[in-house]
Amino acid sequence: MANSTSVRLEKVRAAIDALLDGGAVQSYTISGRDLSHFSLDSLMRLEKDLLKQLNSESGDRINYVRFENPK
Repeated sequence: MANSTSVRLEKVRAAIDALLDGGAVQSYTISGRDLSHFSLDSLMRLEKDLLKQLNSESGDRINYVRFENPK
C-alpha cells in the first residue's frame, strides 16, 4: 500500500490542477444547501505541509537559509 502522505499529496495536486484548469468551483448552492471546497491558497499551503511531512518520513532534510543585507 502506498504511503498515505503521498496519496494525500497526489489528491491535493489533482485538486489544484482542477482549480487551475477551471474544472472546479470553490463553492456553490443547490436546493438551499451550500457546499464549499478548499481555496487555491489553502490547497497550496496543504501541499507544502505534505511535502515537508513526506520529506521527514523519508529521512530527507530541507534546510532553509535567510541572508540579510547588512546596514
